[in-house]
Amino acid sequence: MPRRFLALLLTLLAALLGVAPCPAQRGGQISGSYDRARERYDTTIRRLPFRFHTEGRTVLARSHDARAMLQLISDYRKPPAYPEHTHYTVGSLLGQFFDNAMSVDPLIDLRKRFHKREHAWLVARTLPGQIRRDGPAQALRVARTDKEPFLRAAAIEAFRLAGEPGGLVMIDEVCDSLPKKPGARRALIVAMSSYLLANEDRLDEETTKSAIHAFIELLGPEHKLSVSEKRLMLRHLRKIFDDNSHNANPAYWLDVLDRGKTKKRTSSDTTTAALRFFGMEADGNRIIYVIDMSDSMCKKIDESIKPKAAFTGLRKKRKKNVLPDESDLPWFKIVTRFDLAREHLKISLQRLSKDRRFSIVWFGTKAGTLKSCPRMIRGTSGNIKKVIKELDSIRVGSPRPPDHPDGVLRGSTNLHGGLRLAFSLTQRKPIAEHAYTDSRANAQGCDMIFLLSDGAPSIDDFVVKDRDFGEGKVVVHNEYARATKRTPFLWYHGPYVVPVPVYRGERSAHGWIVEDVRRMNVFRGAQIHCVGIGEANMRLLEQIAAGAMGSTHRFGAK
Repeated sequence: MPRRFLALLLTLLAALLGVAPCPAQRGGQISGSYDRARERYDTTIRRLPFRFHTEGRTVLARSHDARAMLQLISDYRKPPAYPEHTHYTVGSLLGQFFDNAMSVDPLIDLRKRFHKREHAWLVARTLPGQIRRDGPAQALRVARTDKEPFLRAAAIEAFRLAGEPGGLVMIDEVCDSLPKKPGARRALIVAMSSYLLANEDRLDEETTKSAIHAFIELLGPEHKLSVSEKRLMLRHLRKIFDDNSHNANPAYWLDVLDRGKTKKRTSSDTTTAALRFFGMEADGNRIIYVIDMSDSMCKKIDESIKPKAAFTGLRKKRKKNVLPDESDLPWFKIVTRFDLAREHLKISLQRLSKDRRFSIVWFGTKAGTLKSCPRMIRGTSGNIKKVIKELDSIRVGSPRPPDHPDGVLRGSTNLHGGLRLAFSLTQRKPIAEHAYTDSRANAQGCDMIFLLSDGAPSIDDFVVKDRDFGEGKVVVHNEYARATKRTPFLWYHGPYVVPVPVYRGERSAHGWIVEDVRRMNVFRGAQIHCVGIGEANMRLLEQIAAGAMGSTHRFGAK
């Protein structure tokens, strides 16, 4: 279809829908030029790389023009390429840039056409606009009665994103009608946990108290929640009440609710046997370590940060049946960043208990699991010995300047690919598509992630070859960004690498990678702790951790 005719058609459609085909105004300023945005979109959408498709759609969305919204809706209905991630990215753009009253009706129609659980992200991101315009009635109906639990959870998440407390009235009903299927049940528990935490400042209101009361009662044995689900709930209750207790008895928390936030509690059930990685404690039952194995992990660590024992080889003698900790690190073995990660990982693995499951995901140019733990496996001594043996077998290759000046491990930094694989793992095979709404992945997958990286993302899973469009810098190796001559055809990464400029109202300079981690975790509720080494992009790691109730640690920092 000719572009001029398509533009005319979109204008007419906008008129029929009652939305003005002109740039919206926010804060007294016109937010963007549709014509310029449309030109860039038309240029990029014809290219092969998903990176350009996403860029063009983002530029289009920033115009806030009704015609831009209609084009994005068209792309959602019939994605020209990369259908799964087109749905995710377009859903995010529609929710972020078209949340005004005039955009509600076209988005209602879109949600009706895609009323399936794999489109729950669309519901979560675009339903807030309807809640703000029409009130909570329709969203309450979805949360209470929809046959698909993941869409019910998406409606609760929409209340949170809308900042609308009107959904608190249905929490007791959701608690009374939790599905028996573990994965679907977890999705609703995660959504309720996040929503209640977002309303913690309303604890003096009866509606909030009633909702939290019903939520706390789920901890009772009659509801038969898993250990992982209880850990998730306690994590949020501790945050709501400023109480550090790990007590899973509902009577304890009902007593706290009755008294309110009168005094910060410091009681805790944690012990010296707690699972840790670089000093950060795990609050999960199914742990995945996501470890950077890019070539820059071959860099030598600064000798000044090593303790004195590193130079003597002296180590304290550990008592029998006492778990190892960071003081047991064999510093005389630690030369490179990878050595440091490996030895910390081995210490952490030895602290795993049999009732926990775990896996190790590595990422370089690609992402994969260790062969000894291709899925979520039990923390038995036999399994841990096999994993440690494989870790010890990994060798750093010799430096090959100029492209591999520090050594060779597994290539570039595909951080998004590592996290994407982590969220797909189960006790059996990984979930290939839509893992975030897969019941098996939600029930058997990770509920805790330790992420370690020493640099900014430099590649993702969406690499494709296309002709040189004469834009940007051409590099011979993504890990070190060494410039090289342009060639007629180039390899392009996807959108989960390049930081994007922050525009007013946007939350993250790392755009798509942070947004997609939120999407992958929206119904999982996994806590993510992040460790940064060397040139790690700490701002990115902090944003990932903050969106998952996690913390960050920069190795070598005071």
